[in-house]
Amino acid sequence: MMKSTRVLPKVLAVAAAGAALMTAAAPVMASTPAAAASSQPCGWSRTDNINYWNNCTDTPVTVHYQYMEGISGQQCVEPRTVWAAPSDVSIVWNATAGC
Repeated sequence: MMKSTRVLPKVLAVAAAGAALMTAAAPVMASTPAAAASSQPCGWSRTDNINYWNNCTDTPVTVHYQYMEGISGQQCVEPRTVWAAPSDVSIVWNATAGC
């Protein structure tokens, strides 16, 4: 298989209110969090890390999420921005995308 050279796309999604982010030490493939039903106004941002498996090179990659949360603490309907470190831009975002 050839290594993908696609740049990690920006993903528009929000985590469901109260959903726990994966922080397991073992790398696993995770899906994009589902959109939240809440429409709370957004007041501040938070950054979380989540481990993904790079199935082109069989190595773990940490992807950083930044999203807005509602002022009441509930996650609001705002775009989530996903990015990776410069050395990780060739990771496969979707397990079905291939390499």
